[in-house]
Amino acid sequence: MYNIVMLKHSRGKFNNKAPHSISLIVKTFLLTLCAMVLVLCFLFGVSVYINKNKVADSAIEAAIAHASATPEITAEPTAVPTLAPTVTVNADTIHVSDYFTIVLGDENAAVANLQMRLMELGYLDYDEPSNTFNAATQAAVMLFQRAQGKKMTGIADSALQELLFSEDAPSYQVRLSDSGSDIRSMQSRLHELGYYADRVSGYFGPKTEAAVMMFQMQNGMPANGVFSYADWQLLYSSEAVAATVFEEITPTPTATAPSKNTPKPTSSSTRTPRPTTSPSQSTPKPSVTGSDGIPIIGGEVTPTPTPKPSGGGGSYSYGASGVIACAKDQMGKSYVWGDEGPNTFDCSGLVYYCLRSCGVSVSRLSAKSYSQKSSWTLVSSIGDLQEGDLIFFKSDTSESVNHAAIYIGGSRFIHASSSAGEVVRSSFSSDSSKYWNRNFVCGRRVFG
Repeated sequence: MYNIVMLKHSRGKFNNKAPHSISLIVKTFLLTLCAMVLVLCFLFGVSVYINKNKVADSAIEAAIAHASATPEITAEPTAVPTLAPTVTVNADTIHVSDYFTIVLGDENAAVANLQMRLMELGYLDYDEPSNTFNAATQAAVMLFQRAQGKKMTGIADSALQELLFSEDAPSYQVRLSDSGSDIRSMQSRLHELGYYADRVSGYFGPKTEAAVMMFQMQNGMPANGVFSYADWQLLYSSEAVAATVFEEITPTPTATAPSKNTPKPTSSSTRTPRPTTSPSQSTPKPSVTGSDGIPIIGGEVTPTPTPKPSGGGGSYSYGASGVIACAKDQMGKSYVWGDEGPNTFDCSGLVYYCLRSCGVSVSRLSAKSYSQKSSWTLVSSIGDLQEGDLIFFKSDTSESVNHAAIYIGGSRFIHASSSAGEVVRSSFSSDSSKYWNRNFVCGRRVFG
């Protein structure tokens, strides 16, 4: 009985606690679920944050890579003044010259190339090139500018050098209205050949043009009045044909018997009237234009050129010693292309002047023509040269004789040097590969 009562009592107690236990389990489950949700939310937030940082880092890296690939900085455009038009330059048309400007006094390897090209075109005497832009090189540049009808500045800028080294570069030439010492020499040679009879002035006027045309016609050259480098080479050669002189025959006047009605002249009628000395009649002033159409600047009349030494007698003794003494006295005088003294010379002009000064009758010829003069003894080697011999050279770019000098003994010679810009003394070397040794052609013995 007791047991039964106790069992009932226990069941009743258990029955009372059952709802409470279920409620506790549900709460625990809900709490656990909430905790899991919170953890998932936290993990999701962390994941989103990490992904955002990765995207930002990628963007930064991309920006850095782009900046490295294109380092150009775009500046704010500057306002253009309305007074000056905007010029758009096409990058495809920009040309950068391979040459730089060379002026008097410069020293560099480009000068040697410039000199060699001027020699090839006939604007400068052939010589051993140098790196010095001297007065002779400047004068040659001016002759090149004159041939183009441009201002003779003597400055070898990039545009001039581009033309000079091109296939279109004009060779030496002179024409109407040009002037220079080379024209004075040309007039002298034309006068020697009988083509020119007017004043030797150095100005290429109408009468000089007519003389040039006559020379060209007589020598089978194009008679255009423009004196070219080919004309120059022929004019100063022994093959130049002299002018043909046509003698004009004047008819002899027929004597006419005086008429009976003709009165005899009285003594008073034969007297020459005395010139009046009126102060209003004075000697006219010289014209401002010369006989060859030469403009006289400032009203000054061009002085008469110094007469050249005549053949058969001169200011130095006839012979090797005389020609050497004359050559030594010219040392230090300036080199001028085409000139023949007494103050400036080119190489053949110096030879001509010294020969004439010691009494040798010779025409003004080029170095090549002097080297071919058969009346002078040929000397074939440097070792056989004697004092007073003329010596002749070619160049590294030409096999033809184009330079002359006077041998003074001891392997030395005097010549008008374009590269030195004056009359100088040079010498042969024991090394056969040196310029003067390798370009020696021959010698000519004028005396003995």
